[in-house]
Order: sequence, then structure tokens, then C-alpha cells
Amino acid sequence: MSFRAGEGAGEENALSRNLRGLERGAKEPWSLPLLIVGCGPAGAAALDAALGLGVEGVLFDSRSDRGSPRPVSVRQGRLVVAEDGYSREVRARSVVLATGASKGREPQLAIAKALGCRSFYDRPLRYECLEIDTKGRTSIPGVFAAGDAARIGSESDAVESGRRAGEAAAAHIRESA
Repeated sequence: MSFRAGEGAGEENALSRNLRGLERGAKEPWSLPLLIVGCGPAGAAALDAALGLGVEGVLFDSRSDRGSPRPVSVRQGRLVVAEDGYSREVRARSVVLATGASKGREPQLAIAKALGCRSFYDRPLRYECLEIDTKGRTSIPGVFAAGDAARIGSESDAVESGRRAGEAAAAHIRESA
């Protein structure tokens, strides 16, 4: 799956700190079935759900300051990870964004918009939110998201939202095979 930069393509600048100072294009693109962005409870639940349906996934994080396996970012509408001092494009059949977004400041919205996903302004909450359905599907086929933490409430709700997004991503992969 490749992505074209959408209306939110300028959002990738907000993520550029993850890849600052790395060599570009020095490694071959990495192809994998499922990429999960977020190493927290929702990301872990998404991975568990996908594994339960026979789909392997790889966890990444959107913040380099968390000591995650690899920070992920978006460059020119494509997902890129930091690996061994280089930036490397990631090609995934499905992507789950599970970064625990809150008040539009977390990377989930920035990554989703850079990939071309639709968002909306939530007036009661007073910030921009990613547009997702109850199964975590976004406006881009193959891109799924756990719900916004401020909108769904507790950690157990975030875990359930991650599980639904992981199941939907796994079903998308199996259907497209």
C-alpha cells in the first residue's frame, strides 16, 4: 500500500523531528502486512487482535523520545521509520494508528492527515479529530485507528478501540489477499 499526500500533507513537518539527521533512501523499502503505530495499550491490543486472526504485525511508535523500537514519521506521503541511522520507507498492506491522540496535539492526527485521511473539528471538545467509524476505519482504505483517548474515556476503552482496529486491519489484509 502506498499513500499519496492529501490535504494534510503539511502535517508531516510536525513529525520530521523523528527523522532529523538521518540518511535518506539508503535502505530498501520494508514490506510487511501490518504496521501498528503506537506502543501503548491500544497498540498492543491491536497487535494481539491481529495475531489472533493469523496476521502478523510490527509495532512502531510516533515519538522518538519514548525509546520505542523505531520512531515512525511521514515523508512525501509515505511512512518512514528510523533504523540504524537511516530512514527507511515502510510499505504495509494495513496500518493501525494507536497513538492515544488527545486534543489534536498527538501524532495520530498528523500522521493520518499526512496520509490523506479526513478529519473534522469537534466543537464540544474544541479540537480537530480524525474521522473514524466504530471499527476504526478511516477515509483511506487500509488505514485504521484506535479512538481518540479524550473522546473514548478510560484505558480499557482505548484497549477495546485498539482491538477493534486490529481486527478490522486483519480482516482487510485477509480480504485483499
